[in-house]
Amino acid sequence: MACSPSTLVRPLFAILRRPEHLRHRARELEVVRRQGKLDIYALLSVVVLGVAVRGPTRIAQLGHVTAQVMGRRFARSSIWERFTPAFAQLVKSLLDEHVEPGRARKKRPPGVLSGFTDVFAVDTTVVKVADELRSTWRGTRRNSAKAALKVHAWIRAFTGELVKYRVTPDAYGDSRGFGIDHQLAGALVLLDRGYSSPSLWNRVSSVGGYVLTRLPKDRNPVITAQLRKHRGRARKVVGHRLQDVLVGLQRRFLDVEVSFRCCVRRYNSPKNRWIDQTFRVVVVRNPHTGRHDVYVTTAPPSLLPAEAIAQTIP
Repeated sequence: MACSPSTLVRPLFAILRRPEHLRHRARELEVVRRQGKLDIYALLSVVVLGVAVRGPTRIAQLGHVTAQVMGRRFARSSIWERFTPAFAQLVKSLLDEHVEPGRARKKRPPGVLSGFTDVFAVDTTVVKVADELRSTWRGTRRNSAKAALKVHAWIRAFTGELVKYRVTPDAYGDSRGFGIDHQLAGALVLLDRGYSSPSLWNRVSSVGGYVLTRLPKDRNPVITAQLRKHRGRARKVVGHRLQDVLVGLQRRFLDVEVSFRCCVRRYNSPKNRWIDQTFRVVVVRNPHTGRHDVYVTTAPPSLLPAEAIAQTIP
């Protein structure tokens, strides 16, 4: 489902083809107050394309590449001093210009996911920064990453379009990265294990959206109902813990409902309340390795059969 890196960077090339427009915007945002040896368009192109293609990159490397592109030598301070809040605002405006066309819904997803209005993949990336910035970008590792920032992103799965993004400290919870609104109605959201929050799943479901994510191995909920019938004298699973049922399980699919504790916001009150909420759990057994892959979803079997889950996530 993912697009190649060249496909994802192509829209950025289209935006960067307008150098005079970007130089004018840089002057409006006061990124450039006087024209010196360093061309802001060249630096902007190196930063945007360098990070998009290579990922985390050192500022010194960006300076070396900019010097090679312009065919001139620059003092190290002349590069560092360009990375100001105004330059960050310039990059943000460029990214917003790229994101805006992707917000509009296109045609429905193909194949087994055609029942959904859209399919989004949600993930985060952690970037280490200098330890001196830990007061602003608090990290989660005391020794290796005292300061780090986290980039949250929502991607349209079948086109690679960036729909939402946000930058927060590393210590900021993944599931708090974005607000849940009614734009998710009818859409399927693919989450990784970092979003293993029943409260988040419940909020997505409350606006008409659907979630599909892997269940971490440390979760061991109680099975409350079975959604898929099996021939013969199949083992009874209702009332048992999920991890206990998986021991020796030979079925290709196990489709059940389980109970989780969810935190629900209580309006006009400083305290929240906790409720028991049932979610659908699908277990897919690999016939070659015998390994069980466990998924949680809020989509019913009629909309997302177990066979479709096995095809969607390898």
